[in-house]
Amino acid sequence: ASINRFTRANDLPLEDVSAWIARDAGDDPVLWTTNARLVSRVELPPGDFQSPKAHGRNDLMHYRRVAWLAAMKASQFEVATLFDAVGITADEIAEWRERNALYQFVMRGDLRRFDSVEQNVVYVFSRQQAEYLRRRLGGTTRHVPGVVQDAPVSTKPAVVGERMSPSERKAAQRWRDKMTAAGVSDVRLLPGGDRIDARMVEIVNITFARKAA
Repeated sequence: ASINRFTRANDLPLEDVSAWIARDAGDDPVLWTTNARLVSRVELPPGDFQSPKAHGRNDLMHYRRVAWLAAMKASQFEVATLFDAVGITADEIAEWRERNALYQFVMRGDLRRFDSVEQNVVYVFSRQQAEYLRRRLGGTTRHVPGVVQDAPVSTKPAVVGERMSPSERKAAQRWRDKMTAAGVSDVRLLPGGDRIDARMVEIVNITFARKAA
């Protein structure tokens, strides 16, 4: 769930996902949000839109369906700058900027009624967001395939293992050390990481995940 994913992808993720949400919700109103510059791309009634930072609102508790389609990921520059300046990791930035705002927004609806027995549905764009909410609120998660392109990176790349050259192994170790220090799990989030060729990205990310496991 990032600005690049929402604005540069060929599969029109906001349009397609929001249109699916509208069909799934039927006649039930959906409290929804996205970034201000992306509002016109969402296929949901504009009257149900609220800003992502809707903290303190008590007038939205009639909504039993909430859709969070906002992108708040930190850029590579922000991750590197904040880590160098004050030691804040990428995960800590996400907790402060994205997850807290997501939780606050979701809690504007019927979930705010702590005595309510109504079923609530929350739509999010990424699995990480869904799992975060499940940990905070309970309930179950459901993955809906086929709405947009949804192809995870292969976990069995041919480039990893004995086929790596000695120089590739050394380079991968250097990048993994930087990832550990910065608290990121994708080498492309590091300064200069977006300039690494696809083969090295795969080597670094897969070996990092394996060592972390």
